Amino acid sequence: MEDTDAPASARIAATRTSLELAGDIGKHSQSQRNYEQNLAEMTPEELSTIIDRWEGEKASIVKDITPV
Repeated sequence: MEDTDAPASARIAATRTSLELAGDIGKHSQSQRNYEQNLAEMTPEELSTIIDRWEGEKASIVKDITPV
């Protein structure tokens, strides 16, 4: 997903898979159920707000695994 040498299509597929496994997108996603409209119909500002919230949620559950 973050490999800049990989083709764009592979990076997009990896990103989509990651978001699906995290439950953020897809027909069974938990987050999709909280929206009154489809993500494809939202404005860039609405999408940005959702992305910011997702990033905050994910950051709050991250564990530091740096060896000491």
